[in-house]
Amino acid sequence: MRGNINLRIPSDSSFQLIAAATSTRNIQLGTFSGSDLSFVSEGQRVIGETGDGGASLTVTNRRGNIAFIRRQRLN
Repeated sequence: MRGNINLRIPSDSSFQLIAAATSTRNIQLGTFSGSDLSFVSEGQRVIGETGDGGASLTVTNRRGNIAFIRRQRLN
């Protein structure tokens, strides 16, 4: 609810996303920004999917930022 949220997501992940940062309107998609993800509600929310959308991810932060960081898989 408060503070920053940093999510490290494997580079080959696929998911449906709903992310909301209602006060700060600061959602950083990083390299995921090229996916089918869209900012809505004057930048307060991001919705859409990446890959085949096999998983569901919902993130809400009322008083902080949300950042998505692509993590490379180790072999």
